[in-house]
Amino acid sequence: MNGSYSDKFNVWGIGLLLTNWLISVGAVVVILFSAQFISKVFLPAVVLACQFVLMRRARAGRDSKKGYCYVLPFLMSRVLFVTVIIMVAINIYYMGFIPDEKFADGSVNRSIPYITILIVAPVSSAVMLWAMYRAIICRIAISVVPLTACLPNGAL
Repeated sequence: MNGSYSDKFNVWGIGLLLTNWLISVGAVVVILFSAQFISKVFLPAVVLACQFVLMRRARAGRDSKKGYCYVLPFLMSRVLFVTVIIMVAINIYYMGFIPDEKFADGSVNRSIPYITILIVAPVSSAVMLWAMYRAIICRIAISVVPLTACLPNGAL
């Protein structure tokens, strides 16, 4: 057994897991930070852009010859997609179906239809629980090429 190959690929795998985690969590941080400065009407476009980046990352992992785990970008892209749908639905409802007297009496604030974290956090929890229930994580992890496929013959 040659320890240098296994150590090299263990470090490589851990580095890719860290990279996927940073990209996935970074997308959520970008959304929450940009919510401070961007109108709630245009915030779903930022979320959709982050979702596109995560979807491309998951697709790159799936198409890669070397196996690595792309579960986190895949699940976070689903979280952001559901978040976009909910944000757009709230914006449509808020703009067209709330009577004007609710805005006049101060019970509804026209400039803040929703608080971003109160959408992203519950959607994240729901999608992750759904994925655990449906065992999507196991099906994706099984489809990843084994690490030994990247090593020369007899390396492990």
